[in-house]
Amino acid sequence: MRQWYEPIVKRSLENQAQGGQGIRLILDGCKVGFEHQLLMVAVAYRRRALPIAWTWVKGRWGHSSAYKQLALLKHVHGLIPDDISVFVAGDSEFGAVPVLKQLDKWHWKYVLRQKASHHLVKLEGQD
Repeated sequence: MRQWYEPIVKRSLENQAQGGQGIRLILDGCKVGFEHQLLMVAVAYRRRALPIAWTWVKGRWGHSSAYKQLALLKHVHGLIPDDISVFVAGDSEFGAVPVLKQLDKWHWKYVLRQKASHHLVKLEGQD
């Protein structure tokens, strides 16, 4: 299916990148059925989420592995034109350290939801 869908996605991302606004991605993971999860990357476009890449993960509950997430994100990275700003919003599921390091390496800006039990503290003198 990727071979059919990928050329359309690439062209769409190129067109969006020409607008100079950058590309806004949405990362999501959700349980589908009894023993599967869906990991999806969508592009935010005109108040809609248009899926551009996804993968199935076998498992009853919990987060998928950073390995699976990175494989999906590396595929998406290959679809995006060079030198385009990328902004990412997503679930806490994508908050594993290896994933965050890769997003930093690509210079993608990201905001990921966190558990209610996690708190951020700003220390004096830090910006």
